[in-house]
Amino acid sequence: MPDNWRAVGQAMTQRREQLGLKQHHVAKRSGVSQAIIRELEYNTVERRRSYRTLEALSTALEWPAGHLTAIRATSPTTTSRTPATPIQPDTDPTARHPLPGTPASTSRTLIGEAITNLANALDTHLTTYSLPTPTRVELSVQAKPSDHITLTIESDSFSITAATMLHWANTLLIPQARLTGETTNEIAKLQIYGRLDSANVTLVAHPGADFEELHGRTLTHEQTVLWLHREARGALR
Repeated sequence: MPDNWRAVGQAMTQRREQLGLKQHHVAKRSGVSQAIIRELEYNTVERRRSYRTLEALSTALEWPAGHLTAIRATSPTTTSRTPATPIQPDTDPTARHPLPGTPASTSRTLIGEAITNLANALDTHLTTYSLPTPTRVELSVQAKPSDHITLTIESDSFSITAATMLHWANTLLIPQARLTGETTNEIAKLQIYGRLDSANVTLVAHPGADFEELHGRTLTHEQTVLWLHREARGALR
């Protein structure tokens, strides 16, 4: 399973600078030695660091406890600035050649700007955290506050998918996670809703197995996040 220490170090440095902290401040907050913090930030990791070390550092940096563990479990080989395909903006296809200054051309300009803003927000986030490229990206764009991105997450191992989903649950604003075993095709479905900067984001993943205990019920946000922590830990054993 991947140990993406480079992404861990980048995330720690960026977060520490955002909070206006020095390495010795993080060491004091976390109880982790400054030497280990320096090793992580400079990506000179010489041996495996425990889940508890990353948990302490996540808390010291004012993140949820499993944040750095989720970043560590992402695959460094799947990071790419190339957009995932297909991208399907939900735009109005009616006026093909509107005259400049007409309502139709103005609407198309606003939609084009909205698409660019959504794509840039997603690309920046994926690159900053060295996240795997989503299997599918769909944009629903009308140049309105309801515009959103839907991302489908898949990987060879569901523990990696769980770690990736946990990252999104930890970094989106006002996240709402939900795990249900009662979907139209009768397989478990994991969804996370939230905001990325000014963009609404929905993430979808399928555990790949039917969970008997979930038939007829849906886990709350807190229950789903705990479940993701358990599944993501499997990626690091």
